[in-house]
Amino acid sequence: MPEQNLDTRRDEARRAMEGDERRKAREIREQSIGKRRVDARRAMESPTHRAKREARERAEREISGAEQAKAEAERATRAEAARLIAEAKAKEVAQATAAHEELVAHVQAARQATAEIKTIKDLPTHLSSIRTLKTDMAEAVSRGGSMAGAIIQQGEMRGAIRQSSEKKHSRIIVTIIFILIFLGALAWGGTLAYQKWVATSPAPIVGPLPPAAKPVFFRPDRQTSIDTTNQLAPALLGKIRVANAVNQTPGTIDEIIFTKNNTPLAFRAWQTLLALPFPDGLLRNVDTTFMFGLYRGEINSVPFILLKTKAPAQSYAQLLLWEKGLPAVWDALIGKPPALPTTASSTSTIAPTFRDRIIQNLDTRILEGVGVTQPALYGLLDSNTIILTQTRAAYLEILTRLRAVK
Repeated sequence: MPEQNLDTRRDEARRAMEGDERRKAREIREQSIGKRRVDARRAMESPTHRAKREARERAEREISGAEQAKAEAERATRAEAARLIAEAKAKEVAQATAAHEELVAHVQAARQATAEIKTIKDLPTHLSSIRTLKTDMAEAVSRGGSMAGAIIQQGEMRGAIRQSSEKKHSRIIVTIIFILIFLGALAWGGTLAYQKWVATSPAPIVGPLPPAAKPVFFRPDRQTSIDTTNQLAPALLGKIRVANAVNQTPGTIDEIIFTKNNTPLAFRAWQTLLALPFPDGLLRNVDTTFMFGLYRGEINSVPFILLKTKAPAQSYAQLLLWEKGLPAVWDALIGKPPALPTTASSTSTIAPTFRDRIIQNLDTRILEGVGVTQPALYGLLDSNTIILTQTRAAYLEILTRLRAVK
């Protein structure tokens, strides 16, 4: 039997025979030993590793609290959305029921009117059979009357019959006109009711959905579209540098949208097309939606990239490991920018490095040091928005606009 298995079995047997007091004493001893090991490991850390570890732990604590708040907000949002959907469905059902009842009433009224018209149409005229003047006068004479009286009586009878027939025809015509007016009023009322129901329906029956009320990030001052169809990276980078060279009002922001077949590119497709050196770990965690543009400064334009991350902790860890490669992205996009002004001595031997700085209560990583020819900084605005740019002015303007949208 292998020696490792024997040791494992001995250890298990020893622990099974322990009492509660010995087990508690052993657990306390192991915790103490583990704590001393951690303290010893941290005591041997270099200042750089300690700073990175503390930054990472602080970021994980902040992200954990932000994720918990985000989860609570999402639960509240889902509950509110479920309530609104239930109310909309109940309203839709009530409106549909009312419209159906009104339609049934209209149909019944129309059927009743049709039956009345048919009844009136089938009524007999009740006219007496045609008699000749000769037979009427003969009947009058036989009853003892005179010829003149018979003639007068015959005229009166014919006048009465004619008036009765005209009155009946007038009543029929008036009734038909009334029924037609009634049916027209029903049709008009039904049309208005249907239009009102369609107008107050919670969702349109046909047609596209209305546009979003707010942009994904914020609305820029100008937008430029670059078609990437059958275009290679050098040509596209040349178009970016041409857009960068255009003089614009300082303090404004231009967004550059890359499209193919009239469809905006996703971030990974855009990064691959321009061969930008982003790490694979970051690419796997960011969303397809992104924003690339230029902040017009007092002296020169500054590029920026906004990303949406699906895993803030992993994305921030990837940025910490890769942050020295960020200046190469700006170099590839618009060429080397001018050096940042510095007050340090030119003979200083301190190499440029990223340092933690607080900008408007946000932990930001900034490339500082002598000889910085490609300034860079980045930070997390919230639990899922990453800002990548070069100068504090651009960073502050982007922060202001993003917070104004929320």
